[in-house]
Amino acid sequence: MTLRHHGNFGRFWAAEAVSDVGSYIRLLALQILIIQNLHGNAFDLGLVNAARWLPYLLMGLLAGAVLDRVNRRSVLVLTDFLLVLLYAAIGILAYVGYLDVGWLMGMVFLAGSAALFHEAASQSYLPELIPSSLLLRANARLEQTGSLAQTIGPAAAGAVIAAIGAPLAVMCDAVAHAGSGVFNSLTNGLRPTRPTERPADSRMGHEMREGLQWLYRHPTLRVLAWNTNLWFLFHSMVITVLVPFALHQLGLSPWLLGLVLAGAGLGSFLGTLLSGYFERWCGIGRAISVARWIYAPSLILVVLSPSGAAHAWNAGGFSLVAGGELLYGLAMGIEGPLEMAYRQVITPLRLQGRINTTMRATNRTMVVIGSPLGGAMALAFGVRVVLGVAVVGMAAVAVWYFFSPTYGAELPAFAPEKDSF
Repeated sequence: MTLRHHGNFGRFWAAEAVSDVGSYIRLLALQILIIQNLHGNAFDLGLVNAARWLPYLLMGLLAGAVLDRVNRRSVLVLTDFLLVLLYAAIGILAYVGYLDVGWLMGMVFLAGSAALFHEAASQSYLPELIPSSLLLRANARLEQTGSLAQTIGPAAAGAVIAAIGAPLAVMCDAVAHAGSGVFNSLTNGLRPTRPTERPADSRMGHEMREGLQWLYRHPTLRVLAWNTNLWFLFHSMVITVLVPFALHQLGLSPWLLGLVLAGAGLGSFLGTLLSGYFERWCGIGRAISVARWIYAPSLILVVLSPSGAAHAWNAGGFSLVAGGELLYGLAMGIEGPLEMAYRQVITPLRLQGRINTTMRATNRTMVVIGSPLGGAMALAFGVRVVLGVAVVGMAAVAVWYFFSPTYGAELPAFAPEKDSF
């Protein structure tokens, strides 16, 4: 059977697509809101970004243990509608002038808490909806949809912000999550959320520790996890300084910035189309390595972008930063579905929630560190220095991965029934 025969996946896919588009509009709208409406700087962006991911540090392991005990569809629907309320509130408060960076950090923290459970439930729910043999294809479809959203969302955000302003543009994500909640409520898993096999010690603390140990003691997953953690540290620095760099130093308007970010989405879409071919050609471990070698050269293009006058056409700056974002997105598109499918296939169903949230928690911990660090470094030394540090860091990540055991990893034909490695 193919994915077309699984109607539940189609509804789940639609929910992801709607929320992805809304998220990319909201991401750019929030950054423009901080820089232009709240008159913030790169450090403020870093603080808000850190607040968005702080719940993953504080509650990530707990969320994984909870999701392995409850109905994941219910969690998806509940968190969808919590996000509707939070993003609508942010937009309204910003529009009427009752919002500052401090209040925004608090509300973004609450939204991040809901998103933590939503995203972990989404990743853990997918293996319940379809057979293991279709997971790689399903993740590729989801990544392709996310890449299209990454292409459409920023470009649409630039136009929406120009038309109605950043505060109201944030509310687009509230509408998107309302649609996502409706689609998720119509799904029904093929397999139960709570399998009959449970550990002898089912205390919450033991289950949290079990998920952490399983991930970081696995022969190949542990290297992938640590390597990805370091990648997120440098990635968070890049995403923190990119918007103020494009607006202030390259002189791009919000609309042109949206087009630049859309280039990353286009590259990601192309990467998802190629990911399956790379996996069949050289194996999943080597295919991920190919992607990791692309990040540093893509950032070099951004560093070399010439400065320009504010809101004036800067062909050289636009071309180089857009080309860099295209390559950066290409790398993310190649490795995204491969890394996710590999982790889902080799992880037992009863551990899916804990492994997915543990991975996201440790990755986002790096964002909590890297975002304010990148913002502070930008204020002290300049944005180009931060981007240069990221170039060196991404190169180190690629070298480390190349010489690791995970480089030769292969995708199993089916998911294991036992917890053995």
